[in-house]
Amino acid sequence: MQAYALFGKPSYLELFEDALGSTMRQTRHEFMPLFTNVNMDSGALSNHWVDSLQAALITVLVLNGNLEAAAVQHALHFSIWQRYGAMPERFNWHLKVRCLLPRPAAARTCPPPPQHTHTHCGGPFRRRAPPYSACCTPDRIGS
Repeated sequence: MQAYALFGKPSYLELFEDALGSTMRQTRHEFMPLFTNVNMDSGALSNHWVDSLQAALITVLVLNGNLEAAAVQHALHFSIWQRYGAMPERFNWHLKVRCLLPRPAAARTCPPPPQHTHTHCGGPFRRRAPPYSACCTPDRIGS
C-alpha cells in the first residue's frame, strides 16, 4: 500500500490487496474475532498467542477502508491493554494469560534491539550500527 501511495503503480496496489486478502482468509480464527499465527507451509495453527506486533494490523485495515474489522481488532487489543496496563509482548488467547513477563527494570534502560529490515538483512545500516549487546553491557546499564 505504501509503494502504491508513493509511486502510483497499480500493480503495487494489486499485490497489497492480494496479500491482505490471503492474510485475512488464512489467519482469521474460525470462532473468535482474532488473527492467529499459522504455519506458512501448511496453514495449520502454529501457536495460541496474539503478539504486540499484530496491533499494527489495525492501521492497515483502517487504511484499506475495512473499518469494521479494524474496530473489532482494536477492541480485542484494547481489552488486553486494559487488563495489564500495557500491551504484553504476547498474550495467550487459549489460556487467557500473558506469555512474556515485562523485562527487569535494569534491562528496560537499554534501547530495544533494532528491528529495521536493513539491520536484519545486512543492508547499508548494519555496518554502521553498534551491536545491541554493546549498548547493554553492565557498565552502560543505568547510565
